Amino acid sequence: MENTCDRACPRFAEISYLLERNGILESVDVYVDALKMRDTASEWIKKSAGKLGCVISANTISTTCAITYAAVCENWLGNQLHCSVYNLKFSQYLDLMQKSWSAKDPIESLEMIDIWIRSAKILIVSNIDFVQFKDFQAQILLNLIHERMDSRQTTIVVSPSLNNLVGNGAFYTRLRSILGEAVIAK
Repeated sequence: MENTCDRACPRFAEISYLLERNGILESVDVYVDALKMRDTASEWIKKSAGKLGCVISANTISTTCAITYAAVCENWLGNQLHCSVYNLKFSQYLDLMQKSWSAKDPIESLEMIDIWIRSAKILIVSNIDFVQFKDFQAQILLNLIHERMDSRQTTIVVSPSLNNLVGNGAFYTRLRSILGEAVIAK
C-alpha cells in the first residue's frame, strides 16, 4: 500500500474544504506555526466545548490560525463538505452587513456566512481588534454569542487584551464583561 496522496480521497477533500473555507492558505509558515500550537489549541477547544471561550493573545492572527487548524483536524471526519468549523472575521462580517443595506439584491456571501455562523460545530470569532465597538457592533457580537450559547455550540473569541479593545456604551461594557468571564487562556 502506498502512502501517497493523489488528492482524490475523501479525507483530503474534507480537510481541504474546511481549510479553504477558513482562509488557511497552503503556506508552510501557517502550518508550522499551527502545528507548534496544535496541542495547546486543542486544549482551548476542549475547555470551550459547548460554551463560550475567550483566548487572549498578543498575536491574534497566528492564534486564530492555530485554533482553526486544530478544530479542522479534530472535526473533518463525517463533515460531508459542511462547514463544521468556521473562522468568522468579525470586522469583515460587519463591513459586508453594512454593504448589504444599500444593495439591491441580497449579498450571497453574507447569507452563507450567516448559515455557517448558526450551523458550525465550532465557531472561531477573530478580528475583533479591528472594530470600534459602539452599540450596534457590540449588539451583533452579543447576539451571536447568546444564540450559540443557547444552542450549546462551541464559540471561541480570539482577542487582544480586553483593555486594548476600542469602544463605548452599555453594550460594549456588557460585551467586555462576558468576554472577561469566558477567558480560558492568556
